[in-house]
Amino acid sequence: MKIIAGSCHGMRLEAPKGQVTRPTSSRVREAVMNILAPHVEGALFIDLFSGSGAMACEALSRGARGAVLVEKDKKALQALRRNVEECCRRCQKDGRTVSPLKVLGHETEVALRSLRKSLRADIVWADPPYCDSVAWLAGPQGVALSDMVAEGGLFVMELARQDAEALCFPESIRGVWEKVKVKNYGESAIVVWQKLGQKG
Repeated sequence: MKIIAGSCHGMRLEAPKGQVTRPTSSRVREAVMNILAPHVEGALFIDLFSGSGAMACEALSRGARGAVLVEKDKKALQALRRNVEECCRRCQKDGRTVSPLKVLGHETEVALRSLRKSLRADIVWADPPYCDSVAWLAGPQGVALSDMVAEGGLFVMELARQDAEALCFPESIRGVWEKVKVKNYGESAIVVWQKLGQKG
């Protein structure tokens, strides 16, 4: 895997060994970044279920001001940290400073409980296990995301294509989000939501 564009274009990404993580394909990464292009410059990017950190590195490479990466697997964390360090080094060499930058080795649910109190993200990317995607967003995690994303911010999820239409936030906060795009890529789908501003 390589970074597709930006300050780190062509940088080879170290992938964690084994079958614990499922890397987002280059095709899907490029498609997602094309969708996010108008929003990435200066954004705070959150990468949940981060794996190799490829999505956060793509965002940093293209001008995001900082990133928070969440991954619980220890082997994946080792690769992720090396990828992020190299990405930051290349951004700095290109005259850019990326901060704040955090890597959290926690369960995603634990990280969300902490992050919802301490930051307002512009873009959140999540690539949970396909079998858990719909239930994951419809649970407490969906409420936590709504607290931590800034008004006008984006939430993007990769999941199995057959589950894309069923994906929704908890009923109590559905008026907070607008589904703005669904794109299919083979057996995968990308769903993009935008957080609405406060009414009144």
